[in-house]
Amino acid sequence: MSRVITPEIEKYLELESVLVQTETKDFPATLAGIDISTLWLLLPDSFSAQANAYTLKLRVAQKYTLLPLTFEKTIRKDAYNLILCGYDPALLPETTHEKLSALLSQTNAVQKRKNERIELTHEVEIKTGLLQTASLILEEERTDCLIKDISLGGCQCICFGKMPTIAAGISSVGLQTTFTNPAADYILPAKVVRKTILESQGTFLSTFALQFFEPTNMYFEQRILSYFGQHNLAPSEAN
Repeated sequence: MSRVITPEIEKYLELESVLVQTETKDFPATLAGIDISTLWLLLPDSFSAQANAYTLKLRVAQKYTLLPLTFEKTIRKDAYNLILCGYDPALLPETTHEKLSALLSQTNAVQKRKNERIELTHEVEIKTGLLQTASLILEEERTDCLIKDISLGGCQCICFGKMPTIAAGISSVGLQTTFTNPAADYILPAKVVRKTILESQGTFLSTFALQFFEPTNMYFEQRILSYFGQHNLAPSEAN
């Protein structure tokens, strides 16, 4: 199971820069995704993956590592090439290899637990640190809501009012979660897959089913996995 490289993953891996070296030129690259033996690189269309030999030059924690690459395939899009390459993980720095292994283990655990929903009771709030109170964010609009249940793949939440600016199947929102440790709050991008408006004694409530966009925040994943007993898969955000 590969992992998309987001800014938080770059920080976790201490990845500072990526270059692809050929016999004649160095090309700045973006590491787009990685698993234990292959990786995806985003490169300009001026780069030829058919070169005889090329090497990935990684700057990790202020030190350079060279990884010989084996070309597998190219996907062309606009002015860029998305290139799949093989590499030898034994050539990674030991700490980087350990972090990557932990990250991929966590990614596999997320996929296995993705649809298991947790009802946010007071007991669960204590165990996970995740509070029922949250916010839905749509452009410049922020609305308080309550999370009914949550999983690694999405959640159900309730807001006061009809919420006319949010529509199922159309709207994309951000769910700002609230944890007992404020420094651990996250905004999770999601799409609205279902909306129901309820009325009780003249008061309107809107319930939403949200599906989180992947990849979700790695530390949010860790918090939810801890509820299932999946501890210490990656360093906590305090590190």
